[in-house]
Amino acid sequence: MAQNRTITGKVTSADDGLPIPSANVKASGTALAVQTKPDGTYSISVPQNVKFLEFSYIGLGTVSETIGLRTVIDVKLVSTSSLEEVVVTGFGIRQSKKDITGSTTSISGKDIENLPVQSVDRAMQGKLAGVQVTSSSGIPGSAMSVRIRGVGSINAGSSPLYVVDGIQVSAGDFTSATTSANALSALNPDDIESLTVLKDASSAAIYGASGANGVVIITTKRGREGKTQLTFNGYAGYNDFISLPKLLTSPEWIQLSLEAYANRYGATSTQYVNFYNTYVTPFGGIDKVPTYDWLSAVSTKGITQNYELNARGGNKETKFYISGGYNTQKGQVIGTDFSRGNIKVNLDHKATEKLDFSTSLGLSTITQNTTSSAGAFANISRTAQLQSPINAIYNADGTYNTNLPGAYDQFNVVQIAKGNIQRGTSNQFTGNGNAKYKFTDYLSFRSNFGVDYLEIVENTFNDPRFGDGRSVDGSATAGNTRNTNFQTDQILNFSKTIASKHNINALLGFNYRSEVRTYSNATGQTLPSYRFTQVSSVSTPLSPSGTYTTFRTAGYFAKVDYNYDNKYYASGTVRYDGSSRFGLENIFGWFPAGAVSYRISQEDFLKDVKFLTDLKLRASYGTTGNQAIGNFDSKSLYSKTGEYVTSGTGAALGGAVAPSQLGYPALAWERATTLDVAMEFSLFKGTVNGTIGYYNRANTNLLLGQPLPLTSGFSTISQNVGKMRNRGVEFELSTQNVKTKNFSWRTDANIAYNKNKIVKLLDGQTLLGGNFGIAVGRPLNSVYTYRSAGVNPADGRPMWYDGSGNITYTQNAATDRTYIGDLNANYTGGLTNTFNYKGLSLSAFFQFSYGNLVLDQDRTFFERAGSTVDRNQYAVNLERWTTPGQFTGIPKPFFGGTILNVGGINHTSSTAISDRFYEDGSYIRLKSITLGYDLPKSWLNAAKLRSVRIYAQGLNLLTITKYQGVDPEFVNASGDFGQYPQFKNYTLGLSVGF
Repeated sequence: MAQNRTITGKVTSADDGLPIPSANVKASGTALAVQTKPDGTYSISVPQNVKFLEFSYIGLGTVSETIGLRTVIDVKLVSTSSLEEVVVTGFGIRQSKKDITGSTTSISGKDIENLPVQSVDRAMQGKLAGVQVTSSSGIPGSAMSVRIRGVGSINAGSSPLYVVDGIQVSAGDFTSATTSANALSALNPDDIESLTVLKDASSAAIYGASGANGVVIITTKRGREGKTQLTFNGYAGYNDFISLPKLLTSPEWIQLSLEAYANRYGATSTQYVNFYNTYVTPFGGIDKVPTYDWLSAVSTKGITQNYELNARGGNKETKFYISGGYNTQKGQVIGTDFSRGNIKVNLDHKATEKLDFSTSLGLSTITQNTTSSAGAFANISRTAQLQSPINAIYNADGTYNTNLPGAYDQFNVVQIAKGNIQRGTSNQFTGNGNAKYKFTDYLSFRSNFGVDYLEIVENTFNDPRFGDGRSVDGSATAGNTRNTNFQTDQILNFSKTIASKHNINALLGFNYRSEVRTYSNATGQTLPSYRFTQVSSVSTPLSPSGTYTTFRTAGYFAKVDYNYDNKYYASGTVRYDGSSRFGLENIFGWFPAGAVSYRISQEDFLKDVKFLTDLKLRASYGTTGNQAIGNFDSKSLYSKTGEYVTSGTGAALGGAVAPSQLGYPALAWERATTLDVAMEFSLFKGTVNGTIGYYNRANTNLLLGQPLPLTSGFSTISQNVGKMRNRGVEFELSTQNVKTKNFSWRTDANIAYNKNKIVKLLDGQTLLGGNFGIAVGRPLNSVYTYRSAGVNPADGRPMWYDGSGNITYTQNAATDRTYIGDLNANYTGGLTNTFNYKGLSLSAFFQFSYGNLVLDQDRTFFERAGSTVDRNQYAVNLERWTTPGQFTGIPKPFFGGTILNVGGINHTSSTAISDRFYEDGSYIRLKSITLGYDLPKSWLNAAKLRSVRIYAQGLNLLTITKYQGVDPEFVNASGDFGQYPQFKNYTLGLSVGF
């Protein structure tokens, strides 16, 4: 056997010449690899037949060096987004981007560090092509909606799979009593090293039935060989409303209310006179009536704080990363807040030359105080806007005023925010441990076991003195949710280079996952005093509830990557997956995918093209599955139907069960089949890098409810009958515009276009259950509504167009509606410009969305031209019709909103849904701007510090949009109806390295 030889050297940064610790040095075609020391040096022993060494570091370029007769090889790595960048893909595989044949996009931890957000999904917003992230609520720590390349299902889930340090974590909102929470909030975004999104079937097929909606791979920071480095980071600031609606003052509100009475009953009517005497006469005139600003009373500048300390270091055998943090944010609406304490521990230990151990542990506790949402009277911010401005907030003696004439009597939301409780406490542990054994230089085996455990304790309390609690003498609930997610991976890896040009990487593995979720709830009414807030104190217990649900998956998978001379690439993936969620006839399914790529820039005929650094063409095709359905959707189910007398006296009662769901043993996976083609390029020595690609994804076997005969006893049964398509184009570009010794300017941009279309529904049907928003030939979430014709300038009546284009005053559902667009954005993306001058840096990030409608449903409540006299309105109602010949978009005030019997016609309400309330939801937002200063090294050396950075940051500071509502970002069927508004944020921070 040939004797090994030892190669030594040093790895440094081409940008600043500094050493790069923990860079990877790998013997090409083998599993042999080491990491550089803190001073960037390395030493590796390789067999005589190894011809190349590969040097890489996440976020930097990969360099391949021919060994030849050299024993010392020094390398400089370039900071770039070119094809040489190293990313982490499925099951912990690290690959240079040039070697990846599928569609991926990634960001580094530096791109999202120190953002004043509570979860990584919120930090992703606008930074990744084809990944749309929208907010479902502005409540601190609330859940987000993430869609990769559009919506892929009608009834099943459309959220991606999240994998954190190899663990497929449970993401989303698991709350039942509180408004919104996000399981991903347990992970501190500042602990993240890199984030990669797998978008096409070739890259995601290794996850089989869980990969149809894309996969988000999150890798956290790990230890480095060398002296322990301590880093403290802290920031503090405040958050405020992005914008606030302008409301009527009391005199304005009274004037519109009087007009509403006058237009319906006359200015001398009893209704008019009574209203005037009640609200105007006591003050001596309309202009003297006081205004009470309820919205300001519930609004506050919420304080944001974040403090964290981490330690990173180790030696050749053992490396560690340990961090602890505390994050808190007071909401901009009183009574709402978020706080998180977290600990992260990552350990790596090299037991022998062949055996390695590693573990990743995360522990967090989160407390959220939230508020009711949507149209609930206890929705603090919404009811504060609707409360009549003439109603005082406090009585003369300083107590809360609960005598509030109007629609929201007894609902003093300032008092509700102080007295009611809607609190959730989440405790989460995510951890795994794995062992890796190297049989030979080419073959290794890795065994991994992990668990993701989440417990949520929810408590609500409605004070018996006011609001919802008054009519029932107070109420309380206690809920408990537990989610245990266990999994294991067993993977065999093979890596070898044959004859210096044939590079083969392969893996064969098995994955098993089991998730169990339980929920229990107790609720009751009638409390002895407002001082008793727990459900144990109720005198009238209500029916307790509880659920148990579980699912299991198991799959075998194989993946082979081959390239010839780093020029021609081919890869194949197959997974045989099983899920307990599906029928007995389709528990298992095959999910194959293949891809090819061609680094045409390696051809001799392009060697003389000086501006071309790298050019790759790639194509992929494959199938993934979607198992995001109910755990028992394929099963025949029974449920309790009531209690029955079981004795002659009627004293004994017994429970009974009856069929509640019809099983379908042929229920199968929804499938996503994707064609993806792209070109990746790097120009002018890596100063211009980009990707442009096209995809066509067909989602088939969509689960829809097939109607059943009434004689069956059931209304529908779920079957695989639907088909949907998403087509799109994605473009990413990074440019190093200027780079001198003291100054640099870099631009990163991405834009994505996606078009959704429903291809097939139930046999012979063009609509799903009569829902015009789900129609064959149109996008999902299409809008089918009436067309507003404005306001009749002669008499102020609202008008619409009928089906023939003629003016009408009464909507006819059968003939007058038409399609006006859909709720899906056509284009999404982001733009970042980063400037550096010596130690000073400035970064501005803009996010945009274009081409979708948003239903501004709150306008149907707040834009009633004074017709509803028991609540406040937007100030825009002052533009209502008042005079014949006046052109305006707001009808005349008319008590009740529906003009009665004019010319024998009973008119449709002026606030009926039509295109008047559907608005263009396009926007451009200055998502973040950061100004920072790194103290000079000469100053730090004297203080024996490694680094000091001072920074100021703003979030959501500017939004350009035509949308009139609270926030165009809320994308759902109800728009921003009653939503907790998003925030803008200002922070100052300090980071110190010891």
